[in-house]
Amino acid sequence: MPSIKRILFPVDFSEQCARTAPAVAAWAQQFQAKVTLLHAVALTEGIGDPGLYDALQPALQNAAEDGLAAFAQKHFAAMDVGCVVEQGGAAERIVAQARKESASLIMMPTRGQGAFRRLLMGSVTAKVLHDAKTPVWTDAHAPRPRRCGKTRMILCAVDQTESAIGLIRWAAWLAQQNGAALKVVYVMQAVDEKSQNRGERAVRQYWITRASAGMAAILKQAGRPKSELVLRGGDIATMLAATAREENAGLVVIGRGHITKTLGALRTNSLAIVCKSPCPVLSV
Repeated sequence: MPSIKRILFPVDFSEQCARTAPAVAAWAQQFQAKVTLLHAVALTEGIGDPGLYDALQPALQNAAEDGLAAFAQKHFAAMDVGCVVEQGGAAERIVAQARKESASLIMMPTRGQGAFRRLLMGSVTAKVLHDAKTPVWTDAHAPRPRRCGKTRMILCAVDQTESAIGLIRWAAWLAQQNGAALKVVYVMQAVDEKSQNRGERAVRQYWITRASAGMAAILKQAGRPKSELVLRGGDIATMLAATAREENAGLVVIGRGHITKTLGALRTNSLAIVCKSPCPVLSV
């Protein structure tokens, strides 16, 4: 069974990070999980004088440690949290720290600013989603701190591969922990659900019948959790976002398999889903 015992929260002192802190605290309190705050200090490697480069390290380290302690006091005053400052690139340090302490969950915001940003391999979120083995919670659209009560509606986005079985079980466990309704969503990319053309309606019905049978078999293997199946047609990220808005979902759960499609690490369904979703996304 899944469990959430250790949460890693990367802190870059941004407004987005501050707005995410209440959600981190709420998850930690719900699951009685230990929280580690991590800040990565990336030094400028173009400094010509090696002595100056070496001299900057302790100063930046001390400033980061003081800043992280102040952040912890402000946002986690009632909790016992760990604070870690590491030298190096943020994505690499996040992945390494998650592995080092066997984190159950990484929670981090992402700015999600347009399509071009989603193509950048240098994006910290993209690299963490691609490299980390740990489940990753992300939130691209948080103009203010979210209400931090228990999630009442969870969407679980699946394909028809064997990996969907474990993902559904994970989402069902999370729904049970929250007392939430669970809807399993399968998006048929070959289907235009808005078309009224007679021929396309026939094709759509064919794919719906086929998808229903396939998903019934997967749900059976997953143990028939208490859930509702939702079939949509069109672009995966767009239709998941639309479904999340229609259902007033508090969380979308997706599988890490979305990251290894044919377009690879630079252009993934996973990052597009994160950027378009109106609610947080948990990538397992």
